[in-house]
Amino acid sequence: MLIIVDGPTCAGKSTLSEQLAGYLREFSRDITFVHKSQPQVLNRRWVLKDYVLEHETYQPGISFDMLADRWHFGEATYARLYRPDTDKDGFGLLGVAGWRWVELFLLSRGALGIRLDADNQTLVDRLHTRGDDHVADAETLIRVADAYRSAGAYSPSTQLVFDTTRAELEPINLDDIYFAALAAEALPAEILGHTPEYVGNPRPDVLLVGDKRNVTKKYGNETMLPFMPVDQSSGVWLLESLPEDLWPRIGMVNGNDMTGDLRQLWELLGRPRPVALGNQAEKALLRAEFDPMEFSLVKHPAHARRFDHSNKVEYGQSIAEAELLKGTYA
Repeated sequence: MLIIVDGPTCAGKSTLSEQLAGYLREFSRDITFVHKSQPQVLNRRWVLKDYVLEHETYQPGISFDMLADRWHFGEATYARLYRPDTDKDGFGLLGVAGWRWVELFLLSRGALGIRLDADNQTLVDRLHTRGDDHVADAETLIRVADAYRSAGAYSPSTQLVFDTTRAELEPINLDDIYFAALAAEALPAEILGHTPEYVGNPRPDVLLVGDKRNVTKKYGNETMLPFMPVDQSSGVWLLESLPEDLWPRIGMVNGNDMTGDLRQLWELLGRPRPVALGNQAEKALLRAEFDPMEFSLVKHPAHARRFDHSNKVEYGQSIAEAELLKGTYA
């Protein structure tokens, strides 16, 4: 299982993480504790390495268990306060595309996101009592807390939110967290056992099928995952184009660059509406014995980015319209 504890300074992350670690070890779980901090290199490639690439082989139910104190929320909170030059759209070095890719990765790995919070006065009182190395005053702390709350609305991997204002009187039930983590990893474990290259919701409404990774000398054979959103790639275009109400409900795989059978993956995912991204992806679906009426076809995002750059919104809408055809083929 993968459990991520996040939240603003003084919300109680370290306390809960320590309690959870001890609790899980009582079940003889092999726990690896991870603490994410500020980026060592200020570029998107580094933060995607930190939040995704270093963990892409993780498979729930097979790999060791991981308990993390913080993950990617810092890019949507601390970046805008301490290094605004790296924050163009509210998501720091990740950007919208990177944030969405990380969230979809966490969903596909069965992560249980936990966000802690408390009322502002309680946070400030705790700051005055214990101090903090990164937040010096009450005004900054409240700005950090507000940024966490805003980012939470864009985090489908966050399934549990706890108010720790009265933590001494109302302790968090660790049993609830444990069983929620088991439930979160059940379906992803089955999917990743078949297709470890999959990224996305374990029960998507739309399955985006690409061709294969564009592995070059520059990038190297650095990831098995589809549409890594770096360097203005097609992944950036694709992820930025998706409507707000759709992107948390998609899955992504490269049809010509995957382990396992594409149609079997589709079955495991609950038969979402496939969308072929370009002609080579269409061929992959046909080879997997999909009827042309079972899927939709749009331009590959690399082609759309190059020749139809101004119509990013329309491109995303064409994918959203494909969702309306889900289940219509008999």
